[in-house]
Parts: sequence; structure tokens; C-alpha cells
Amino acid sequence: MPSIHLRGLTLAHTTATPVLDEVTLDLAGPSDRAFVGVVGANGVGKTTLLRLLAGDLEPDRGHRHVDAAVPPALVPQDVDHLDDEVAAFAWRWDGVAERLRRRLDLDPDQLEPSLGGGWDTCSPGQRKRWQLAAALARDPNVLLLDEPTNHLDVDARDQLLDVLEGFRGLGLVVSHDRAVLDRLTDRTLLLRDRGVELHAGSYTPAAARWRAADAARREQHDRASREHRRVRKQLGDARRDRHSAQHGPAAERRKGDDPEARSMLAKGRAEDAERAHGQRVAATHAKLARAQAAIDAVEVTREIGGEVGFAHAGSRRRLLAEVVGDVAHAGGATWLSGVDVALHRGARVHLRGHNGAGKTTLLRAVLASLAATGERVGVLEQELDDPAAEVARVRALDPTQRGRVLGVTALLGVDPDRVLVTDDPSPGEARKLALARILADEVSVVVLDEPTNHLDLPSIERLENALVDYPGALLLVTHDDALAAAVTTQTWEVVDGQVAVSGHGTPEPQAGGG
Repeated sequence: MPSIHLRGLTLAHTTATPVLDEVTLDLAGPSDRAFVGVVGANGVGKTTLLRLLAGDLEPDRGHRHVDAAVPPALVPQDVDHLDDEVAAFAWRWDGVAERLRRRLDLDPDQLEPSLGGGWDTCSPGQRKRWQLAAALARDPNVLLLDEPTNHLDVDARDQLLDVLEGFRGLGLVVSHDRAVLDRLTDRTLLLRDRGVELHAGSYTPAAARWRAADAARREQHDRASREHRRVRKQLGDARRDRHSAQHGPAAERRKGDDPEARSMLAKGRAEDAERAHGQRVAATHAKLARAQAAIDAVEVTREIGGEVGFAHAGSRRRLLAEVVGDVAHAGGATWLSGVDVALHRGARVHLRGHNGAGKTTLLRAVLASLAATGERVGVLEQELDDPAAEVARVRALDPTQRGRVLGVTALLGVDPDRVLVTDDPSPGEARKLALARILADEVSVVVLDEPTNHLDLPSIERLENALVDYPGALLLVTHDDALAAAVTTQTWEVVDGQVAVSGHGTPEPQAGGG
């Protein structure tokens, strides 16, 4: 039976704070389900953990042992490059390879340039299916999946999950998709505070339990803090009373009181009062120490993040962009015909369709139309070519703008001080920086292409709330039907080379400034 054992494992990408610190973990599998969900905020080390287990990275300290007949198979987030393993798998003709290609709807001709194919012509979803098929063809005992359903439409996601449910080894899956986690996993590994916590159950029940426990600890911590403040005030009062008892008689003498009027009894009473005040101060000191110990005994996870919102620039135009007629693919061939779509001020459009249907082609045409009108447009692309370049872009901003962007970045759940000094941001951190640049800028149109890719679950919820409140035009490409239902009112569906428009009409014109 495959298993994973970590002892005191520590790794830091730089000389700064470790990403993982003294991690100890034992995982054996399979249990009821083969997969363990791996969750946590962007940048906490989810991808780093998978790469450590795969042997791509070596820990700075500690020990790692993966008990498996063959090396672990890692399916990374990155789909930009065709690796040798995928290329070799594409032209294998044994039963395993043919069965996987059939089940995942893959054809070697898709990768053959002489037939008009190639890795660059495949959609990101197709590339992800090729990566997974090549990994499974190795028949691994340990399978490591980093956001395996990024880029996949609903049908392709279900197709992939059907295949994964047949895996009989030990799997770890990093995902922001709650439906995927709940379907595949029965254990959940939560990464936070540079450590790991193993919870029973799939994401939804496990998250409910740890959030309830976190809330109880915060309440306990808050009660202890309130008690500490109350006792600290008592200590201040006790010290003032003792000071008055010590110096009050001398002050009276300085006022000219008759020294002989102080009888022995009065002197004794004053000494008793001073002693009592001293005992009260000492007792309150001890009580304050106990209150501090009660605070220290409760570990509370520090959370960063908060509600965000898009800055809005009004537009005087009612019609912001339109695409009419045939639309050519990037290669020049007509891909969509008879198109007739218009993006109006305040419209909220969900652009949907299967992988490879032509969503990107239509999106480019809409962006070209927007560019011709000079509208202020915020665009989040489906994939960032260079995550490190996002950090460089923010560093290069003027101090005022950089401060605004980093403030929004913090609200999205990323420590701005840490991300600004890293040269190796996670895909999620880089995506949040790109999103923060849009949020911090005043735009009349927001265009988001698969915005939930690489985002952690709390950030997706914050993004949804921000989009609900945004008054400008929205064009959203997403396979997340729950997000689309919450923030859009109209659908442009690309199917069979056509674009079908459905849903609400254009909202009432807004009084736009500028």
C-alpha cells in the first residue's frame, strides 16, 4: 500500500520565512476514496508540497519518504509547454494508452503540426487532459494533481473525474473547486501557518468543522483578552489606591496638621491600609498573569483579507462594443459565423462554451471593439505568461498607485510585504496581483477570462461579492456556473460555430460620468 511520511520537513524559497516549517505528516492510502484534498490560501505552499513529494524540490531540513513502487506522478498547474512524457504518450498504441485517450477524448492528430495541430493550437483544457492521461499511463501508486480542473468546462470536468474515480493508489489533489474536492476526497489537508493539518472528510464537512473550531478559539481568545483588559484596569486602580495610602498622610502633615494628632491607633490603621493595598496590588498582578496565560494558551490563526470592490469609471456610451458577422480564428480561418452580439453599458454577460468552441476568438473580437472606442477596460487573462513579471509590474508602479494595489492585494488574502520581495510567486499570488491592479484602477468595463483559476476559495467568494456590487459592464468567461449565476444576467453561448444570446436584455442606462 503506498504511503507518504514527512518528518520535520522545512523548505524556504529564499532566506525569508519558510514556506513549510517542521512539517510532520503520515498518509496511507487508499481509504474509502483514493484522494486527499489539499487546500489553503494562495502562497501557503500547496504546490511546493506536491513538488517536494514528487522529488522536484529538496527540503532544507527534515526527511521525506514516499513508499511507492514507481516514482510519484505530478500533474502541474502549468499547461504552457509540451513535455517529453506527453509527447511520447501521444503516439503510444498499447491498450492502456488507447483506453485513456478514448476516455479523455484525445486524438494524437491534435498534437501533429503537419496536420494543423500542435500544443499551441490545443485549448488549455485539452492540454490538461493530455497531461493527466500521460501521468495515468505510467500506472503510478502516488498521483499528485495541482488544480486538475482548471480550464475545463463542466462536461470535460465530469469526464476527467470519471477517470480519476478509477484510480486505486494514493492521490493528493490541490483544487479550488468544491465540487471536485467533495466528489474525489475523503480526507482534507489544510495548509496554514507554515504547517499542515489533516482533517477527516471531504472539503465541505471538514471546512465546516475547522471553521467552527476556529470561531470557538477566536471567541475564547476574545473573552480572555477582555478579561485581561479588565484586570489591567483593576491593577491600575489598585496601584493608585496604594499610592494614595502611602503618600496621603505625608501630604496632610505638609498642610500643617498637628503631628501629635496622629495617635498610635491612627498610625496602625494607616499601616494596615497600606499593607492591604499592597496585597491587593500583588493579587491583581497574579490575576493579570493568569489572564495573560489564558490568552497565550489559545492559538488563533492570523487571517488577512477582506471585502474588495472594483473602482468604477462611468461611460457616456450606451453601446460599448459589438461584433457582427464572421469572426476569424487567430490563424486566419473563419471560426464563428453570423455573429451578432453587443455589449451595452451596465450589461452583465456570461460567455460560455465547450473548450475549443471559440470563446477566446469571440473574446478577442470584443476586446478589439472596446479598444476602438477608447473605453477604460480592466482585463484579466486566463493565464499569466510569467507570474514573476506580475511582481515586477507592481514594483515598477509609482508609490501612490503601488500602495493602492498592495492594499487591495492584502484584501485578497496575500501578505503584500512578503509577495513584493519574492521572485517566485505562486500562480494564485500572481493572479491576485493582476486582479488587484484591475480593482485599483477605475474602469468602465471588466473582462475576466476564467478568473477563478488558481484562486483560493475565500478569494473566489470575495471576487463574487465585488462583482455583484460593480455597476459597470461585465464580460465573464467561466466554467463556474455558480459564479456566473450570481453575477451575470445574460449569456452568450458559443456552440457549433454560432453564438446564441439568451437572458435579460440590457439594463437601464446609467448616468455615467467622464
